[in-house]
Amino acid sequence: MLRLLLLLFLPVSCPDTSFQVWSPEVRYEIHIEPAKNLLEISGSLDAIRPGTYFFVLPRTQGAPIQHFVRSLEFSDASGVLDYTLTDEKEWRVKTREESIHFKYSINLRQAERYEREAWGGSTNLLDDRMAFLNGGFSFIIPLVKGLNSAIEVTWKVPPAWRVVTPWSDGSLYTIIPTQYALVRNYYTAFKEGSGYSRRIRTMDLNTIWLGEDDINDFPQAKRAIAKVVEAALMLFGYEASREAVTLILRDSNSFNQFRASTEANSIEFNFKKGTTFNQLWNTYREGFLRLLAHEIMHTWDRREIEHASAYLHVPEWGPNTCWLREGFTEYFAMLNLYNADIYDRTQFLSAMHALKNAADNINADQSLDLSSSCASFYQNGRALQYVYTEGAALAFMLDLSLRESTNGVKTLPLFMQTFMTKYRYEEKTEEAFMREWKAYAPRPLKDIKTQLERKQTTDLKEPLARMGITLVANSPAHSPRWEIKTNAPFEWYFE
Repeated sequence: MLRLLLLLFLPVSCPDTSFQVWSPEVRYEIHIEPAKNLLEISGSLDAIRPGTYFFVLPRTQGAPIQHFVRSLEFSDASGVLDYTLTDEKEWRVKTREESIHFKYSINLRQAERYEREAWGGSTNLLDDRMAFLNGGFSFIIPLVKGLNSAIEVTWKVPPAWRVVTPWSDGSLYTIIPTQYALVRNYYTAFKEGSGYSRRIRTMDLNTIWLGEDDINDFPQAKRAIAKVVEAALMLFGYEASREAVTLILRDSNSFNQFRASTEANSIEFNFKKGTTFNQLWNTYREGFLRLLAHEIMHTWDRREIEHASAYLHVPEWGPNTCWLREGFTEYFAMLNLYNADIYDRTQFLSAMHALKNAADNINADQSLDLSSSCASFYQNGRALQYVYTEGAALAFMLDLSLRESTNGVKTLPLFMQTFMTKYRYEEKTEEAFMREWKAYAPRPLKDIKTQLERKQTTDLKEPLARMGITLVANSPAHSPRWEIKTNAPFEWYFE
């Protein structure tokens, strides 16, 4: 009997891998050759069980996947693998090995329609001086459980080119913390350009200018950028511990003068081709800082990189929240500039007055409301502009009323701090917002659903008048503007 027990505990050679510890890993290599117009990505999914796996390109704005990816190939140790594109736009691949390799090129000849519709950073770019990658349209990711390790990215770029990501500057080998951080960011490699790094509170800020002159020749601009970013962190109400944000400013826009787009740890600004930073700062300074103030506020809903991969496919915003996502953000951008001392009190009120007037003009026929505008936000220019302008006016009214009715104890920034923290890893829906708002706001302010559905614009005259602000009529020297009385309540609530 004793001999039998000993035999049972002896190690046995067996092909069964069920006791093996599997920890999937993924790596990428980015190969850039401007002379050949080549932007090629290869990678591998390693330490996996033999079986069927799915790969996906995260976002394609409804376009066919082939519009972004060319010459796709999957292989393993046995050779090239067959694959199928499913109805869910996922590539299904089967392997008998413990790794899958993939290789593809990025389509750089994207239709003008997608370039026009892009918010500024949706399309990849390669020319003889720079390469720009949007992670969501560049990196094919494996849908596999247990992928918890960091992502290794190696860059093969021409000599003297510099690579910048949110986690490295000048290194050709980058450790990206998670899949979420990989695909929800922008990356750039360049031959001509300038940049600098700065620590703002607990956040690392990298700023890259891809124009012909040097951003470091403009210290006033660097100080203003830092003040806007710091003011945003104060509005967020928390320290961005171990966080990093990269600002990529490039002059490669053939259409609009200013465009920008924000991802988890990077913001891309796209200016008209040929713009110098000297022109940007001395001619378009206010427009640039307003754009920065708006986009940096979008990083408020950043999902922390250590946990975000599990929520890669959980939407950050619900389909009916455009007024919250963009309109409230526009208001906070103006408040951000005020807190950063970029705007004084008069400039802040003038900016809000201009937004209110724009909303009135856009909805002169009273055909729009904030709630239904979300359905046509990306297709209808009027609806889009109304969301920004009227959404900002509504946010201003709510903030004024909160501060007035609670003697400054409750404010819209304080409410949003709680809301954004609570729903950081959930979809932020209109229903969730209403639920939290009703629990926070004083009784007269609880029901704002009617505000979202009404065809009339927000009336700011009464709450502003109670705060000591009145509208001054036209004069030969001035257009209508809001004017504040000395020692008005506004001073106390907003200082």
